Amino acid sequence: PTAASCFTPELVNSSTPQLHNSSASRERNLRMDAAEFRECQELLGDAQQPLGALDVVVVSEAWNKVLAWRDSVMEAMAKRWLLTSENVREAMGPRALELPVYLYGVVDAAVRQLNPAHENIARESYRDAHGDKRNNMPCQSLSEYLELFANLGVRPRAWVALWEIWMWALSTHVPYFEEVERDDLALGQCGSALGRFFAQRLVSKAFAAITHLTAHCDTPEFSALVEHWEKVASCPEQRATIGQAFYVHLFRKHPELLDYFREANMDGLASHLMEAVSLLVKSQRHVGDTNHQLRKMQNHLAEIHRTYLVPTWSYPLIGLCMVECLDLPDHSASGGVSRAALEQLVALCYNRLAQIVMAPMAREELLLLKAEEWFSLLAREKDWSSERFSSRLEEVKFEIHQRGTYTHTEEEIEYGAQVAWRNSAKCIGRISWTTLMVRDKRHVVRPESMFEEVCEHLRLATCGTNLRSVMTVFRPMAPDEMWGPRFWSPQVVRYAGYAREEGGVLGDPANVDFTAFLISSGLWTPPPPAERTQFDVLPVVLKVPGEDKARAFTLPPDLVHECDIFHPQYPAVAELGLKWCAVPAICNFDLVLGGVHYACCPFNGWFMELEVVRNLIERYGVAEKMANAIGVEKSERLWQGRVFHELSVAVLESFARAKVTMVDQHSASDSFMAHCRRERDAGRECPAQWSWIGGLVGPNSHVWHHEMRDFSLDPQYHYCADMWRIAQLMSPDTAGGAALDPGHPAGFDAGKPPPVGRRRGSVHTTGAADMPRVLVLYGSETGTAEGAAFRLGRMLRVLKPKVCPLDEYAEVQRRAELRAMRFTHVLVVTSTFGTGGAPSNAEHFLATSLPHLPSNLQFAVLALGSSIYPDYCAFGARVDRELAEAGATRLLGLTRVDEVKMQASAIDQWLDVVSRTVLPPSLKRALAEAGTMSEPPSLEVTWSEEAVAAGARGAFPVCARGMAMGRVVENNELFEGGDVDSRSTRHIVIALPEGVTYETGDHLAVAPANSSEAVLRMARVIGCEEKLDQRYTAELVSDMGRERAELSVPGEGLLRDVLTYSTDLGMPLQGVLELLGKVSSALHALLAPCSESGDAKKTGVTALERSEITQLIERADDWMAELSCQRTGGGDCGVSNGLGASSEKKSAPIEESLRGTFPTLYEFLESFAPYVQLSLADVLPLLHRLVPRYYSISSAASRSPRSAHITVGVLHSSTASGAPIRGVCSNFLARAAPGSLLPVAVHASSFRLPHDLSVPTIMVGPGTGIAPLIAFLEEREVAMRADPSSIGECELYFGARYHRDRLYRARIEKWCQVGGGDLEERECTRARARSGSLLRSPKPSHRYTGTVTARPPLPDEQDLHSPRSPRSPRSPRSPRSLSPREEMMVSLDAPSRVLTAFHLALSRQQDGKGKYVQDLILRNSENVYKVLCNPRAHVYICGDARMADGCYEAFVQVVQENGKLSRVAAVRRLQQLRAEKRWMIDCWGIVNHFVVAKEDLRQKKRQAAKLWMRRFANDSSSNLLDM
Repeated sequence: PTAASCFTPELVNSSTPQLHNSSASRERNLRMDAAEFRECQELLGDAQQPLGALDVVVVSEAWNKVLAWRDSVMEAMAKRWLLTSENVREAMGPRALELPVYLYGVVDAAVRQLNPAHENIARESYRDAHGDKRNNMPCQSLSEYLELFANLGVRPRAWVALWEIWMWALSTHVPYFEEVERDDLALGQCGSALGRFFAQRLVSKAFAAITHLTAHCDTPEFSALVEHWEKVASCPEQRATIGQAFYVHLFRKHPELLDYFREANMDGLASHLMEAVSLLVKSQRHVGDTNHQLRKMQNHLAEIHRTYLVPTWSYPLIGLCMVECLDLPDHSASGGVSRAALEQLVALCYNRLAQIVMAPMAREELLLLKAEEWFSLLAREKDWSSERFSSRLEEVKFEIHQRGTYTHTEEEIEYGAQVAWRNSAKCIGRISWTTLMVRDKRHVVRPESMFEEVCEHLRLATCGTNLRSVMTVFRPMAPDEMWGPRFWSPQVVRYAGYAREEGGVLGDPANVDFTAFLISSGLWTPPPPAERTQFDVLPVVLKVPGEDKARAFTLPPDLVHECDIFHPQYPAVAELGLKWCAVPAICNFDLVLGGVHYACCPFNGWFMELEVVRNLIERYGVAEKMANAIGVEKSERLWQGRVFHELSVAVLESFARAKVTMVDQHSASDSFMAHCRRERDAGRECPAQWSWIGGLVGPNSHVWHHEMRDFSLDPQYHYCADMWRIAQLMSPDTAGGAALDPGHPAGFDAGKPPPVGRRRGSVHTTGAADMPRVLVLYGSETGTAEGAAFRLGRMLRVLKPKVCPLDEYAEVQRRAELRAMRFTHVLVVTSTFGTGGAPSNAEHFLATSLPHLPSNLQFAVLALGSSIYPDYCAFGARVDRELAEAGATRLLGLTRVDEVKMQASAIDQWLDVVSRTVLPPSLKRALAEAGTMSEPPSLEVTWSEEAVAAGARGAFPVCARGMAMGRVVENNELFEGGDVDSRSTRHIVIALPEGVTYETGDHLAVAPANSSEAVLRMARVIGCEEKLDQRYTAELVSDMGRERAELSVPGEGLLRDVLTYSTDLGMPLQGVLELLGKVSSALHALLAPCSESGDAKKTGVTALERSEITQLIERADDWMAELSCQRTGGGDCGVSNGLGASSEKKSAPIEESLRGTFPTLYEFLESFAPYVQLSLADVLPLLHRLVPRYYSISSAASRSPRSAHITVGVLHSSTASGAPIRGVCSNFLARAAPGSLLPVAVHASSFRLPHDLSVPTIMVGPGTGIAPLIAFLEEREVAMRADPSSIGECELYFGARYHRDRLYRARIEKWCQVGGGDLEERECTRARARSGSLLRSPKPSHRYTGTVTARPPLPDEQDLHSPRSPRSPRSPRSPRSLSPREEMMVSLDAPSRVLTAFHLALSRQQDGKGKYVQDLILRNSENVYKVLCNPRAHVYICGDARMADGCYEAFVQVVQENGKLSRVAAVRRLQQLRAEKRWMIDCWGIVNHFVVAKEDLRQKKRQAAKLWMRRFANDSSSNLLDM
């Protein structure tokens, strides 16, 4: 799938046949729908009595009271609706967690229509939900909401269920309904005004919206539209042309969209667009059907669009351009349907699709908007620099896209909680907001541990009984959780309420229902009836995801601080036995910070005396008892006022005697006014709700007269729904845990195995311990993925992760560890090999299906690859998919990293996000406080005392896994005048080890060795030149002792062998910051003595040296600063699912710059000599293992079954600064003498000849790209010898710089002898051969000339199989111009027509007119097109990526021009070839001119859409192409 597409080709193709139900099936569905409507209409029948004026007032006043508790009421309604209706869960999909907002909007819109004249709000009231843009409401009117719900698929039965839920929520979650509302609710759903309002104004209208949803399908306009699209569908070329015209029009009209399409396959998008439109039109009768395949496709498409960051604002633009380009017919002149009517119908269909497809991205954009608002506030108030702000925001963007959420730092959590208190409009005591103590306990996930933290919270809050405000923050809700961890207790200390049989309540009436629930569910056993009191403390009840039941914990008595109520003047007050808890610790708040919900965050301040007095009078009803105690007659006027006053005095005196902090109403009023002044001075307006502040303290305070404005600011605290009430309904006889955790498409909590693709954010397992148990797996061919995996292991070293290859967990017993939850996290870093295959150390991991994995096993996959290959990151994507399908839960979404776009910083970003998620700062701090995490272990290297003699070592002391020793049989130069020290290409024959076979087209892996010069220079810069022949051992040393160091290179061994055969000495792309840090520290250490003594002479550092060292420090520090900035968002990360449209004019990362200047690590370190000399222990963690290189086999298995021939271009290049670059393996092989041993292995390839060789074939292979084609031609030769009629026509396009660079010319000449080939080139070749210049041996020189002399086999090589004995050595001065192998090939009596045509492109002709193979393809356009028109033709392209791209464009042009097709149609032709496996590519990364070529390729990838547009450029589009 590609970015910015509204439709996905594979989904369209796979889903189309299933989208057309039979007539019988459609009629059956209609009958079922009609029956459902009749049933639901009958239920509404008794609620149709019209609403009168009194009813309207009741509903309006009740709604105003609901809005005071909006958050908890709407959450309760939404979550009960989701839990009880599978239809709603399926319909809402990714919108499920936003359902409270939808319900608030739709009910508010209905209420506001009751009496519009009363909506002109004059003062304090709850405004229209849609009047504040900050509410981000999804719709703007009641009809829009109902149409949206219908389109999503909410059925009539679900609306009837919501009607019942509405009545339940009003009766349970609105604490201050007055008598009129309570009396109305008692009349029931059909009799009450509130019930009839919901039935008439919402449910009935929702039924109408559902009925109207497909009404357009029975109109003449729809029939005309279907008829038109049937005609379009019958003409594929017309569809392709319309698709092409659409995107050209879109980009010309909206060039701002180009950046979002910058990496898209535009030909593919244009090709499949019209198929998707046809699908959309034909499936209109299934809109709103959540069980239909169409909805499944839409949901999957929505997630793809989120993955590729298709912005929501682009959908209207795309839809408008689509309507403009569809070329709809206009029959209005003949009395038929007009074009305008058809356009309106298409727009309707498109908008309904877009509503579903854009939902996940809309959710992500909203979260990002909230995050940006929060960080803007934080940066402004904390004086962040612009660099810090932008850096942090980039981190957050990356994490949101990967996880659907993001992780706050401890500083952000603390300040966010404080600001949320400052923004709380209902709180009078906000003046102390800066003193709030915030405890970050996000890592604590087990119920027992959470309760321990609650106890510690109380200890801190009551230290010395002088209360302090404290908040303990547990982990937030994950993206797909319904609840997350929640306290069911509304407060930490809450008193039980027992309903008496004779009537009345013993204890707190507010807790009667909760108390009864705890008893009935078995969560709490109360005291015996005779021992019960009115102040029995209830347990603390909490529920965490993944556990079936809630857990109840009894508070220790010493933590339940209570104050006995007495009055200094009325002793009888003490005899009433009243008391109250000292700490108001609230548990049902949801801290919403930057869009992240922390719904489990106990918070306490301190009481104002009015709060305790109101609780005792309103809930405990002590007014009359208090009047008797103070001797006030109830017949007196204002006796309630006297009771209230004296009880206030008693409460204040009681808390003062107990030395517990309490504030009185007048002090609170004064402090609030002071707070308002402070906020005003700080340039902030103070939001306040007068009814909760002025109305609370009364008219004898300044606040009473203070004009207040009630407005909402973020961050903010919100009320939570009573989770236990829903649990009580779902399973009244249990603790209700499992009933609240259903497995459904929205992915709520635990329960059933999660659906594929579910993401859970930072959820930790709830196993026996809070410590994550981490397994890091890697699949690596070049060492990049392996190095990243070991870096991740070092970042998580405090958790002691296991780091190993994927294949280590291919065994059954190892996989059992995953099922048994030995690990809580599986983190995978893997590359892709070849055409979507696995790296060599990951080949067996997915050979068999994974077992079912527990849902609380979390995983994340980092897929490394290069977009120059068609199967980009395919293996990593497969690992991610298999783990999800096995039942594990995604910690992060699949992250693809493109090597073409400079991957180092993208890998760093992923590692940072993963490490912060698995090991959050709160857990790090907790481990440090517990003494578990000491100083990071240091790497220590110990040496053996005795050196190992040179003769005691073999050539290759260790053979890589899966490899065996092969023997070089021949090593010959293919270039005329070739020189291994300048330009050289070698033909090397290697005898395969016993039992190793291959097929024609396979690859040969060769393990290289570093040159002795490179090894010596590396040893010298780390001070180990004298220790090359000694053994070393690397260990991690810490307070815990010594342990084996997990490194990419061997942790022990002979240093010379390790550096020669196991270590990649190239400049590492990862760990550069760590390396620079060590260099900078070493340089600073040299100057430290100078700074201390003030006298450079005493330190031995001259002024010149001091100046040089200072310059080196500045250079290292500049690189470090640039690298740090880049890693935090300053550069293009190269992540395929990156962060939207970003600038293409970005400089190359510092890692690439350093590697361009210093090809090897020792050259980098030499640049700091003689002042810096790192040790072996310093560089070992940065080194990567030396990995095998792969070569296409240049021989046919049928002709040379026991030996593999390879064609090796010897790499000699230079960096931008002129530093030489030498290919490690190519130079190693170029100097491998016949008879020498080297580790080899055969790797299977999908690059294969057709089974029937009679089919016409085109082969393209310039330079060493000819290697596998030579093998194919040999295979054809063998087949022709057996049956001349068995092979068909075959053309070869070959390219070289000059005539003398032609590879295998003698063989090709022989294959072209009769009836084929390019006559001019064939005759030229023959003339050169006759003149003795064909493959002429180089002139003798003191330099290595390329002809290798053979030697007898060594004693330990005698048993190695070889197809024949090596030839006798030949003198370099031999006049013979052909190598032994070439001479043998030329002497063969090759049959004719192995090659029917040979085309030679010489890029550096003397006339200066360079030609490439793609030029020859275009020159022979007609013949090439004739071959492509053959339904059995095959095309093979082999070479580097740039050439492959150029050839592809040439073939597109050939088909387009000769077939008279649009570009899109031509591309489809070639795609069909690829789909039928008749278009085969064997390409590799860039080798020559690496820096220039790679940057060129990078720019092409970044500007895919612009380059596509350039083909259709005219004056109107020229400007946008220059952007």
